[in-house]
Amino acid sequence: MRNFLTNFLDQFEYPEEAKKAITECFDILAADEEAMAVINKHLDSYAAGSNDEYIPMHTAIIPVAMRLGTPWQTARLVMDILLSKHLKERYKAKGISEQIWFDTVSEFKYKLFETYNTYHIWGCHVTTWWKYFFEMKIFGIGRFQFEMTKFGYTYDDDEKNIHLTPDMKAVSVHIPGGLPLTKDLREESYRRAKEFFKDYYFDGSDKVLFMCISWLIYPEHEHMLSPKSNIVDFMHDFTVFDRIEPEKSHDLWRIFDDAHILPYNMLPRNNSLRKAYAERLCEGKKVGEGVGFFIR
Repeated sequence: MRNFLTNFLDQFEYPEEAKKAITECFDILAADEEAMAVINKHLDSYAAGSNDEYIPMHTAIIPVAMRLGTPWQTARLVMDILLSKHLKERYKAKGISEQIWFDTVSEFKYKLFETYNTYHIWGCHVTTWWKYFFEMKIFGIGRFQFEMTKFGYTYDDDEKNIHLTPDMKAVSVHIPGGLPLTKDLREESYRRAKEFFKDYYFDGSDKVLFMCISWLIYPEHEHMLSPKSNIVDFMHDFTVFDRIEPEKSHDLWRIFDDAHILPYNMLPRNNSLRKAYAERLCEGKKVGEGVGFFIR
């Protein structure tokens, strides 16, 4: 286990400080009988084909990590890395390339930095949705991650002859951090995803319905950000037809890191995105997410 862990950290070029924190966490867990019982139980079950281990695994390791005085965020990341060995084997058995495995579990490193910037812990604080990686429902393919889903909305445009219904098959686009949103990277990712999911569209259609729900396609970006922004350019990949505006945004940590808890008038404005969001929030306006689609 330790060899796989350290090789993984080297392969994905984790920072030395992060490597040290993660391997030290593993050594603490490995020296404890209860911790190893939790790890072995869930790893063995997943290796045997179960898809029901992910949430129980994370729930079980938290009190163990707290008892041992090691961050639960780091302990959960250790378990995800170890679990990824068996995910790699599942990919191979399905004939899925190792590159897609690499792209998928690169998410661990992206979230590692987000967690460190927000909480100053080398680990991951938001991992529960990763269960869809291990259930092989979300795949990293180049710049983006993609999920087989249903559209979930009704959309009609008579002029363009577009009529979409909630039960239509769609491929949902998820946007991990850590990489730029350049046009070339986006287009390459869409192209590869269309090829990868062609069997999902077994009705013979040569078109794929891509959809996205994200703060990155929030329609007010048209007014908040420069038209030359990669975020605005990415938003233009989609027909954005709806928005979600909660009373309090749950995405501010993605923009402001550990400063997201500050009063709005104290939020940092050291880049154009932060400045735009801080000013809008100080004006008492809401921020949120957009809902959009495109067909390729």
